[in-house]
Amino acid sequence: MAALPNSFITTTLASNFGTFMLYGLSCLLCIVVYQGHPNYSAVRHLFIPIFGFLANLACMIFYIIGPFMGYGTVKEPLLALGVAAVWAIYGAIYFTRASRAAGQTTFVTSRAGRA
Repeated sequence: MAALPNSFITTTLASNFGTFMLYGLSCLLCIVVYQGHPNYSAVRHLFIPIFGFLANLACMIFYIIGPFMGYGTVKEPLLALGVAAVWAIYGAIYFTRASRAAGQTTFVTSRAGRA
């Protein structure tokens, strides 16, 4: 246990990783959903989400390589990524089981007609 990081930075990094993932996926979802929508605006629904996604990607890259450049210890982001991965696996298993128990499909198997 003495070899593990002893700070709250690991907890902060693990929670921030989830936030980075959520924001990045929200930006991509905005780009996909508003294509062909009557209220589509290239600035609001394409350029700003692309900038947000790229800025978020830069933060996630620094999140990984920052400790190797001397900011903090190397073990903290790796441990935080491990915590985030375990949480993601647990969430996927829970979602799949809950969907199956409710009698719903987890993944879309066919596309309905577009409106």
